Amino acid sequence: MHGQQTQAKRPSGVRALLEYYLPRIFLRVGEVFGVFWAGTSRHARVFPKELDIPDGPPDALIPVTEVMDHDEDVVFRDVMLGFSGDCLVYEKGDGRKPDHEDKHWGYTKGIVEGELKIDALDALPEECRRGLFTSPGIYDVVARPNFLRDEDKIRVSRLSLKIRTDFDVPNVYAFSGTAQELDLLLSEGLRQADSERGDQDGQGFFFRDARQLRYMHQLDTQGLKALWSLLKKSNGDVLETQQDIMTRALDCLYTPTQSSKNWAEKDYYSAGPYRLGGVLMKFGLRTRQHTAGKRAPKSSSLSHDQRVWFDEWKNDGAPAIFDLCIQIARYGAIPEPSRARRDPCKAIMASEYTDLVWNEKISSFARVGTLTLHAKPTPTDTAPWYLKARERWYPNEQPQVEALRFNAWNTLPDMQPVGQLFRARKQVHTHHRETRLRHTFSAHKNPKAFCPMR
Repeated sequence: MHGQQTQAKRPSGVRALLEYYLPRIFLRVGEVFGVFWAGTSRHARVFPKELDIPDGPPDALIPVTEVMDHDEDVVFRDVMLGFSGDCLVYEKGDGRKPDHEDKHWGYTKGIVEGELKIDALDALPEECRRGLFTSPGIYDVVARPNFLRDEDKIRVSRLSLKIRTDFDVPNVYAFSGTAQELDLLLSEGLRQADSERGDQDGQGFFFRDARQLRYMHQLDTQGLKALWSLLKKSNGDVLETQQDIMTRALDCLYTPTQSSKNWAEKDYYSAGPYRLGGVLMKFGLRTRQHTAGKRAPKSSSLSHDQRVWFDEWKNDGAPAIFDLCIQIARYGAIPEPSRARRDPCKAIMASEYTDLVWNEKISSFARVGTLTLHAKPTPTDTAPWYLKARERWYPNEQPQVEALRFNAWNTLPDMQPVGQLFRARKQVHTHHRETRLRHTFSAHKNPKAFCPMR
């Protein structure tokens, strides 16, 4: 983890044969012979050319242009069952065992509170002052710093925000369908100016759509059966493209400098595009914290170190401050479509390609507000608005509270997520979480199931 350019560990033994060497052998065979039966991959989306719309001027805003596949319900079901199945392999228990792990959930380092101040709306074009950004305001916030560890492949910090509103917001978990709270989910990334490549900003989420996500999951869980698909060159191209995107992103994030940063010293970005009225945007949280030089690792476990550093931040008492920024999509910021990859027009690419990097020199991240998260409660902060207690690491030992559930679709209509991957996540997050609570935490008898925090 602390080499000059650290990459994920390569597996060894039988696992290396199945996960590393065989896929590459099949890819090479598919490249040589697959041209005879390549066809169209079921893992790559095909956009009819009649759906393309002409590009506007380079500085013109891009309208939301979503395209829904005819079989999306089948794809979403496969992804949903795949992620939920990862919960079911663990021994049923109460979630407090040291060896318990759900690789897709991550490790909550703590729950902190603060406020979000929206005070720079002049940075947005008039047509983009929608949803939470209609007028200035100050909102209470609960934040969950989280560290995702997916075996040896992915290590990335995430930050989830729940913003208290004084108006109703659609909510996928509430029985009434609405709640006075709005969620933002972000994951660790780098500013393009800080990355080695201008076309890769190191964001910690790198799947283009639900089809790619399903394909990668099948290769990981179905073994030799899934490898046969690589003999189709079109399928192999999907895998190689995805692996290249992941490798470049992880190489940016897995550096000594990034690995030694505390959660509050990192930048965070939305995992894909959102709508802002009728145009496209991305969220960014950019830290104001000064990096504490070369922070030495505490152990061989980066997840353990992140928790230790969280506690150090909390005990220090200084708040964590971020600029809330918005990047508006403009035609000049979107890469040119590739005929070889059968890319659609720029408007569809910007709406449907979650992994697409928008050039910040043309579409910059503009500050619209400030997020302040407090290390300790203020003297008047005696009744936190959501959890009713500051620390609930093991809720079985304390009175139950309503589950702290985050979902990107708990938002206003003018700020909804855009693209196939987000459409899948709307169902996957809900089903995965309920499966996890019922199976892993024995919460099926409790209608107010607790939030399992580590």
